[in-house]
Amino acid sequence: MKDLLKYTYMLDVGNVESSIEKLWKRYQFILNDKKSGWEDLNEARAILFFIGYLYPEKIALESLERRIEH
Repeated sequence: MKDLLKYTYMLDVGNVESSIEKLWKRYQFILNDKKSGWEDLNEARAILFFIGYLYPEKIALESLERRIEH
């Protein structure tokens, strides 16, 4: 998630896409792995919250607004 924040700040679209894809694959792996425990499922919930709500609604939007202001 740190990489995604870094690439967003740098407006590096290719790496933003790659970071989101990496997080999504991790999320899918956790859900499909029958050995996933409570901690893994909490990680999956955090990933979904981050890329499904927090990132597009807050982080990306505010990052772009700050760039436009300066």
